[in-house]
Amino acid sequence: MPGSILATTLLFFCPILAIAADASRILIIHSYSQEYPWTKGQHEGFIDGLQQEQPAQTIIKTEYLDSKRTDYNNSYADWFEQYLQIKYQDFRPDVIYVTDDNGLNFGLTHLVNLFPETPLVFSGVNDYSIQEKLDPALQTGVFEKKEIGSNLELVQQLFGQPDQVFIVGDNSNTYQAIERELRKKLSTAQFPKTIFLADNNIDNITKHLSSVEKPLVLLTTLGAMRDNSGSTLKLNDTIKKIVTSGSEIVISMEDAYLFDGVLGGYVTSGKAQGMSAASLVKAFINGVKITELPPITKSPNEYIFSDPTLQALNLKLPATIANKVTILNPRTGFYGRYKQVIISTIVILFLSLIASLILYTWLTSKKNKKLQQQSELLRLKKEQLSQSEEKYRLLFERPEEPMLVIRKNTFVIANDSAARLLGYESSLALQQIHPSVLSPDKQPDGQPSIDKANDMMEQAYKTGYHRFEWQHLKKDGTPLLIEVSLTRIPFENDFALFCIWRDITEWRNAENGLREKTTYLNSVLSASVNIGLIATDTSLKINYFNESAARIFGMEPNQLKDQSIHIFHAGHGSESKNRFKAAMQIAQEKGEYRFQLNLPIKDETRYLDARISPIRDDNQELQGYILMIEDVTRQREAERLIKFQASYDHLTNLPNRLTLLTRLQQTISRCKRHNHLGAILFIDLDNFKQVNDTLGHSVGDSLLQEVAQRMLKDVRDEDTVARLGGDEFVVLLSESGNTLEKAIADIKQVADKLNETIAQPYLIDGHEIRTTTSIGISVFPTSDETADDILRQADTAMYQAKEAGRNTFRFFSLSMQKNIEARMYLLDELHHAIEENQFKVYFQPQFDSSMQLVGMESLVRWKKADDKIIQPGDFIHLAEESGLIQPINNFVLRHSLLKQLAWKKTYAEKAVQRISVNVSAVQFNQDNFVQNILDIISQTGTDPSVLTLEITESMLLHDINATALKMKELKTSGVRFSIDDFGTGYSSLAYLKRLPISEIKIDRSFIHDMLDDPNDAAVVETIIKLATQLGMETVAEGVENKDVLDQLIDFGCQAFQGFYFSQPVAAKEFEERFLNESTNWSANQSTRFWNELKT
Repeated sequence: MPGSILATTLLFFCPILAIAADASRILIIHSYSQEYPWTKGQHEGFIDGLQQEQPAQTIIKTEYLDSKRTDYNNSYADWFEQYLQIKYQDFRPDVIYVTDDNGLNFGLTHLVNLFPETPLVFSGVNDYSIQEKLDPALQTGVFEKKEIGSNLELVQQLFGQPDQVFIVGDNSNTYQAIERELRKKLSTAQFPKTIFLADNNIDNITKHLSSVEKPLVLLTTLGAMRDNSGSTLKLNDTIKKIVTSGSEIVISMEDAYLFDGVLGGYVTSGKAQGMSAASLVKAFINGVKITELPPITKSPNEYIFSDPTLQALNLKLPATIANKVTILNPRTGFYGRYKQVIISTIVILFLSLIASLILYTWLTSKKNKKLQQQSELLRLKKEQLSQSEEKYRLLFERPEEPMLVIRKNTFVIANDSAARLLGYESSLALQQIHPSVLSPDKQPDGQPSIDKANDMMEQAYKTGYHRFEWQHLKKDGTPLLIEVSLTRIPFENDFALFCIWRDITEWRNAENGLREKTTYLNSVLSASVNIGLIATDTSLKINYFNESAARIFGMEPNQLKDQSIHIFHAGHGSESKNRFKAAMQIAQEKGEYRFQLNLPIKDETRYLDARISPIRDDNQELQGYILMIEDVTRQREAERLIKFQASYDHLTNLPNRLTLLTRLQQTISRCKRHNHLGAILFIDLDNFKQVNDTLGHSVGDSLLQEVAQRMLKDVRDEDTVARLGGDEFVVLLSESGNTLEKAIADIKQVADKLNETIAQPYLIDGHEIRTTTSIGISVFPTSDETADDILRQADTAMYQAKEAGRNTFRFFSLSMQKNIEARMYLLDELHHAIEENQFKVYFQPQFDSSMQLVGMESLVRWKKADDKIIQPGDFIHLAEESGLIQPINNFVLRHSLLKQLAWKKTYAEKAVQRISVNVSAVQFNQDNFVQNILDIISQTGTDPSVLTLEITESMLLHDINATALKMKELKTSGVRFSIDDFGTGYSSLAYLKRLPISEIKIDRSFIHDMLDDPNDAAVVETIIKLATQLGMETVAEGVENKDVLDQLIDFGCQAFQGFYFSQPVAAKEFEERFLNESTNWSANQSTRFWNELKT
């Protein structure tokens, strides 16, 4: 069949291999809901990827975190883990596939506990820094990155230099990162006026767009957008509002946004993400180890454009991308769709005519007598053929009946009625849909759709006709129940199935409704153990009851016999009796009356759901009443508990984040209405982690409970104390004053009181515990900030209090926010620097007293794209906090060892015998620190004895036993340790004696003033003597002149480094100055000394 026919046909039922007993089990966890287009794309791509080439035999289970519409936090994640544990207790997956950042975070924090040692593959993850948290033996996947530069170039290629471009997105963190990258790119490129529209309210965005004539819009991120009514919109509704706002050209950065009216762009493809992840899963299923499948960091993006939109805008794609573009909804003519059918019909007609002529000629030559008879036969055949063609045409042009022709499980012909029944515009649109979309995985009778389809078609082929029921899915996902009639017909020298559909959805719904009512009645009459049933006559005398009714009312069965129904409200007054009479009156008029009862039964208030209905005979005469009762006391208690747990912290019974934000929003509105000020106090316990680590989590939990009780006593009844999680609390002060001065005075008084109260000692399980607090304060309202904004401001101020020394409080200021933004910008640049390999290693030489080169120290420098050098002091602290220090340190260590090894081979006699590398506290405290160092040494092929690791004194105090164990393990392999900046920290003879330290490095602060300050000189001399007695070497850093050098030599110092010898220099300069055979540095330095003495 020609390619054009194949492109417009659609599989009716896709045949698959039977799932073998040893099929691979896959658990899929999607971050978002199944209706979200991005998620649907990843899922379809993953399933398609598994079926490509050699299809993998799999059993797939799918779950959805739904984190766009649900507040995803630790509590929710814990609940979801319990849900999975219960549901999949008998299902152990061979591999887990998760999508997007929340899915991966859930996998790394919860699935690893639920399914330990199970490989995990991800896709759609934006956070590249999470690579450091992955276990290479178990975790890999595909990263996603929205390519901003490519879309900016696309705008210029398609539209030249438009007057202005609108960048549209929500106000999420993802959008803010995109905006920062855009602004950075726009600062170095000539581009038209760019307007950024970031708002979670779509009506605010469209209002701005509608004020501009035919704006050009670039879509970035559109999360759960809301309109002016506060309703959350579906993604397609959000896009529709933007398109209909007057925007002429809409360019997207994500394929999930490619709805009607959107032109397209260089997009992140959910389907491509899913297919890439599927390739990793298939490789693992086929025996490849996860360690041999590194994460795919190059986002599989592609150019996708809508053909109708291209035609409407009269645009032509640039030649540079024309051959690698995916076109959506390409236009195809009638001839293109039915070319094969038309050609086949012509051929059949032609061959039939030839056959008839040959037969006619032969019969004429043999039997002239039958000439007239044969002519008549030919005429009849022609007439039948014409009638057949007319019937065929009428059959597929008739709009009432959905009809199709199926051949080899494929639609070869379908009329427009079939397309309309499923919600598609035309038969062509129907044939372009993947078959997996047309039917659910299973039919209502429980059979897999594929298996049942094969059975039904096989019966039709055998018997010639078969009729059955089938459930399809409409375009919008709505289930559609149809009756299918299959008739075997000859088609193109083979057989096909002529198919007619009849919609029986409404009929089946009516039948099910009747069945449900019948089932319900049967359950009532069968005296359910959960529902009490009482029947009376017209005088309300009980003439029937079941045991459940007696049990619910706390009575014995013999107590109900021949009693009046009023016995149940006896003792509750005439009002209760009158209400019951009114209920029966309503039941007579409307056929039923539902009500609730709260009755004291056996010293306990019981909650009952009840309904009463009249009993009538065939003549509609009243015969009595039937009362149905169900005890819902436990359900009510469970509902109250669930509501409490959803709004309050289970440990302290304080309001949680959700309740706090609700009350905060109410307080903001009240303060604006009454012209008052309120405040948020964000409280964090200082050094709480140490309590957990040393005394255990049970003691830590008890401490949190006592802190909560103390805080409640220190605030007013109208104020709120909430716990956000961990050791973080928040106090909401409502209406503190109507002037800023008065409000600040009141807030300071509360903060001082809280600090003082919480600082009092606690006695828990025999331990006396002391703790302090760092408090961040945000006063509101000051502008149009939201509850989240105010809470974030207080959080920022709390960290300022931490940096100020703890046990204090700080008010939020705009400068704090600017510092945070600058910090986030620097963090983005650090990520980029690691990806682009912008870090360089500089070397500073070390000499002995005879001016012989004995070692060098490796120092990292950040050389940006503009050749600007950033010193370590400007970024190391942030790298440690963010966890990026690990790849930076690994790079410095690997590069240094490789460079030393190369110099050793080139300059054997002058080779640097020792190389010192600084170790971060974050790196040292990691569990795999020792193995990581040994792996790098092994990979570079370096002698471990050349490596000296420099650590600071403060690092030794974290856990002296664990520290000693790590140092001794590395010492055994040959690695040396040096104490850097000795004398400036917590110097202790105890750890000098206990730890395997080979070298002490005297801090430059003592060296600098040594000749002018006798105290510094005494400290230096003491350190050198102490090190000598302990068998350690000493290195003096910061040596800047010969007088200092001579003094250090007199004291007995063995090695020296500083600007007197050389600043830190790049590898090439280091090699030329200190290693090249033509350079006799030692001789030159001796000449320099003599010249200095002469002057």
